[in-house]
Amino acid sequence: MAIDDPTDGLWRVLWRVFMWFFDQLVVDILLRVPGYFLVKLFTPAGAPDPDPDSFLVALVGLLFWLAVCAVGWFVLSQIRFSPRSWS
Repeated sequence: MAIDDPTDGLWRVLWRVFMWFFDQLVVDILLRVPGYFLVKLFTPAGAPDPDPDSFLVALVGLLFWLAVCAVGWFVLSQIRFSPRSWS
């Protein structure tokens, strides 16, 4: 019987905590919250509310963040700095 690395269990615990944090923060909050509100905004009146755990909500949230990044990239690419104006 081989002796395992004593920190092996610690690394597993830290990995699980990191993955739980990643899942909660990125997937649930950053993707599903804006996705849910955008899907709900465009849902017809009288229709049931969208399921917060649906694929559509996550996809719309991902598209929302891609659009935010694209707009940010475009705005930052239009800013020009002149070294002469720094003095």
